[in-house]
Amino acid sequence: MSIKNKLPSLAQVYPVYAIIVILTYGWTIYWALWKLPSWLDFLPLGEIGVIFCYLVATNFFESLLALFGVIIVSLVLPRKWFREVFVSRGSVLAASILISIMIFEYHFDKPSDYFYKFPSYLPLILLIAGVLTFLAGWIRMIRKAVEVFAENAVIFLFISLPLSLLSLIVVIVRNII
Repeated sequence: MSIKNKLPSLAQVYPVYAIIVILTYGWTIYWALWKLPSWLDFLPLGEIGVIFCYLVATNFFESLLALFGVIIVSLVLPRKWFREVFVSRGSVLAASILISIMIFEYHFDKPSDYFYKFPSYLPLILLIAGVLTFLAGWIRMIRKAVEVFAENAVIFLFISLPLSLLSLIVVIVRNII
């Protein structure tokens, strides 16, 4: 079996990527807006705009990395297990891992906690993600609900992709000049 037969189609990838975009960009917007009042005290608006461009560019690469991880899982697992229900299982896999990491980050805000405590939580995170991913493809009602939500979330790609491209251009120009 060729690798092309195991890869999901672009029509299946877009909704999963949209879920990832909602989570990664939403999390960054939440924290950036939380810090914005203090930034306004000591940074000019132009610098705050540049910070947002760096944040969006970073989110673009983070979301692509998360999507790449979901696609790798789809390549490793048998076609019937993952590819045939890629939208539901991929969305739930990405969402469960990203939300678990967000919860972990919310509770442990010191960077040293990440390195010492995260490895002990990783098996639990992967177990929860695996169970939820399995259920998302197995229970028809959950699968349909996730697929409908993911299909409707694609609209956010029309905002995030041009914004990400603009942010990448700003970051590249700022680092060259």
